[in-house]
Amino acid sequence: MDILINVWDNLYPAIIGGVLTWIYTKLKSYIERKKVEKKFFYGNKYITKFEDLVNGEKVVSIAPAVLEQRGGKISGSTILGDRSWILNGHITKMGYLYGEYYAERESDGGFGNFFLEATDNGDLEGLWSGFDSRNNEICSGRYTFMKVTDCFI
Repeated sequence: MDILINVWDNLYPAIIGGVLTWIYTKLKSYIERKKVEKKFFYGNKYITKFEDLVNGEKVVSIAPAVLEQRGGKISGSTILGDRSWILNGHITKMGYLYGEYYAERESDGGFGNFFLEATDNGDLEGLWSGFDSRNNEICSGRYTFMKVTDCFI
């Protein structure tokens, strides 16, 4: 019985220390995440404009997008017709966004990366580049996210 009491006497402080350490790290992570979100918040609904290749010609396509933010990480999706892309990215300390995109369907092999900068009005402008699976080539072009405001009529 003395052995169990001795084990408990040593285990009890370790459990309390572990719980306090866990609480501290979660709280610190939460505070850091909220600081980034307060300084740079990009989680919103957008209308995207991007240069694309259709039948070998460069065109500007327009599609809705939704970005979600958790601290310095961005995730979201863009849907254009029967195709959709998943976006995953990060926010730099200067407020730039960079990341990767890939087609939601595994049969659609499109993937690439993007680089965006916030404008004064909250829109995002930049570039994308990637592999176009329909045309079987590397493409790039301008990439713009225009903020959509909620309005009720």
